[in-house]
Amino acid sequence: MTTFRELGLRAELVDALAADGIDEPFAIQEATIADALAGHDVCGKARTGSGKTLAFGLPMLQTVAEAEPGHPTALVLVPTAASAQFTVQRTSSPIFYNDVGNNPSLQCMYASYEVTNTGGFAVADVWVEASGFTGGSVTPAPGEDGLIQLGAMAPGQSKTAYFYLRGVTLTATPQNHTIRVYASRPPVAPALTQGFTLNSVETTIRVYKGLAEKARRVTAAGYSAIVDAVFALPVERSEIAKSANSAKFDGLFLVASLDDRVARVGNRGRDASDADADVARKQEEFDLGRVAWSKVDASGTPEETLLRAEGMLKLR
Repeated sequence: MTTFRELGLRAELVDALAADGIDEPFAIQEATIADALAGHDVCGKARTGSGKTLAFGLPMLQTVAEAEPGHPTALVLVPTAASAQFTVQRTSSPIFYNDVGNNPSLQCMYASYEVTNTGGFAVADVWVEASGFTGGSVTPAPGEDGLIQLGAMAPGQSKTAYFYLRGVTLTATPQNHTIRVYASRPPVAPALTQGFTLNSVETTIRVYKGLAEKARRVTAAGYSAIVDAVFALPVERSEIAKSANSAKFDGLFLVASLDDRVARVGNRGRDASDADADVARKQEEFDLGRVAWSKVDASGTPEETLLRAEGMLKLR
């Protein structure tokens, strides 16, 4: 791959590109920049998002003299077609939680990013990429390429991209990465590039111990406590059981088939949980150990599940 420096661009332009995460020229840039810098006439034809603006813009920055007011030294004709515009915001936790020290199957977590088409027109094929991971702990999970296709997006429409990431070590060091949104399948120039940070990588056991401590204080004061969580690990179930102090403890473990769970998360709208069908499938890999809690069939309606749970608790 030819570099921008090898094409003849000055160091300050190469450094400015690198600061924006642009390290390698696209095909249209590699084919035209050297000729444009040499003063040759160039006619380039390439699809939207292929990098044509930098292909002519970089040689202009390097070769055209600085203009004086009222005395332009270059003319750029801009087509009337608008460029795709997007915004992106993270909708998952800024802290990466895993259980690297307790269960290798729980080293991974989904990070979610909501992309909104703000350009005023439909985009036929939107892609989102997560890359440029620094910090040494968080990377894409094995088998993941960090590229998600969102497909067609109408004006004002929002869609969420889920990236399956792995945290290999616990750390308080911020883990940085870059999210890029494309108006067509890469490799093309991104319509949006934005940096994000995961503040730390922590074990979920700490979270469950925090829940258990809150429940312990409630029961010690003579009240009942209801704690709702996944409780996938035996140690998590053990911690919450201890929180009952001398009070009676009832552990209910809701179960449903994978098909039921996938259908359920696929049919819901905005929800406090960012879990989707992929999360449900990944849960099949969890090593639950021996579950001594009462298992509740949750394959029916919420009302049916509630009746079964109340029957086990002898509330009716």
